[in-house]
Amino acid sequence: MPRKFIVLIALMLFAFTGTGSAQEAASVELAYYSIDNLMLFVAAILVLFMQAGFAALEAGMSPINNTVNV
Repeated sequence: MPRKFIVLIALMLFAFTGTGSAQEAASVELAYYSIDNLMLFVAAILVLFMQAGFAALEAGMSPINNTVNV
């Protein structure tokens, strides 16, 4: 008899707490979307800095009269 009572309570809890799962799933998807956009932004900033660093490297390795061309 106690086992049936525990199962009944578990089913009731499951039924009443299942209503917010769609909102939680949307919240998780929004968090993933935000993290993806943040990582894309960080990667873009790194690429811009890498281009500037490579230009400085090339300017330092070329003769003084060719620095403007780099």
